[in-house]
Amino acid sequence: MASLACPLASRVPLWSAFAVALGSALEPRGTLQESVELARLSEPLQRSLVLMPAGNVGNAPFFGAPVSWLMTWRSRRLHAFVNEAASRHGAVVVNLFRERADDPFVLQPWLNASDGLHPDDAGYRVWFGELMAQAALPQRLCAALVMDR
Repeated sequence: MASLACPLASRVPLWSAFAVALGSALEPRGTLQESVELARLSEPLQRSLVLMPAGNVGNAPFFGAPVSWLMTWRSRRLHAFVNEAASRHGAVVVNLFRERADDPFVLQPWLNASDGLHPDDAGYRVWFGELMAQAALPQRLCAALVMDR
């Protein structure tokens, strides 16, 4: 697990999260907008909001063609909505979407849980690495701690 390289890191638990379930499977745009606005109401999140939608769900072993094609299309659509919301609200996006040829969950199938849909522990570590790298999470948390002093 990554450590925070700042002297105030011990004041903040690394695993604090604001989680929102997207309720509408057919039209996530409205729910996503509501979720981002709700997150903005939380004082610590007003400074730094990170959006991290799941990767290309169409690549999951659970889905075979032609359902996998539909799920890839939906994943692309969700990522477009997330990027749009991030632009409007000044949020950072962690992009986990990969085409089949570049998806670590396709290239390394052991990263998938036995249900064929979700990551296993090693898969979640891959996503955590992306969060740390793409969102510069340690620096963001340290900056937030410094601002709270």
